[in-house]
Amino acid sequence: MSENNGSSGKQWHVWSARPNKFDIVANFIKDKIPQVKEVLYPTVVAEKTTAKGEVKKKKAPLYAGYLFLQYDDDPHVWHKLNDHPFITRYVGRCTENDLYSVYNLRNVENLNKEESKEFLVGDRVKVNGGPFKGLSGNILIVRPNYIQVGVEVFGRPVKAAFDPSDLDIVERI
Repeated sequence: MSENNGSSGKQWHVWSARPNKFDIVANFIKDKIPQVKEVLYPTVVAEKTTAKGEVKKKKAPLYAGYLFLQYDDDPHVWHKLNDHPFITRYVGRCTENDLYSVYNLRNVENLNKEESKEFLVGDRVKVNGGPFKGLSGNILIVRPNYIQVGVEVFGRPVKAAFDPSDLDIVERI
């Protein structure tokens, strides 16, 4: 994977923005700066336990306040972005490793959408419910009503069956 991700020489740049203003900034970029080919603001699904003990899932930014923008090195783009009131500063170019991580995490988020979650043998998963909550392992068997996962408990490998709703995909192998 090259630093520009093979997209006609456009580089990836990182900018910081005020919290909770991503939609406003993204719309501004889309409407006023057509030279920006892509805008990434990666998110993950985070779990929070309420005071009543309920577990709530909510989208949370992976890199809070940081936007990943793909564009050519153009002073006009830089000035337009720098002049926006919700964009606070230019951080720098995105390295190849950073961009690779951002894309992988975005793919994991897409794999875990409830309406399209499909488990495959070999997937690395994290248990999000039941007595094994917090453990990770690889899927061994996929059945309509349960998923068998190899997890490690007290240093010993264990095969355990889980309801699909108790699992989140961490990595697709």
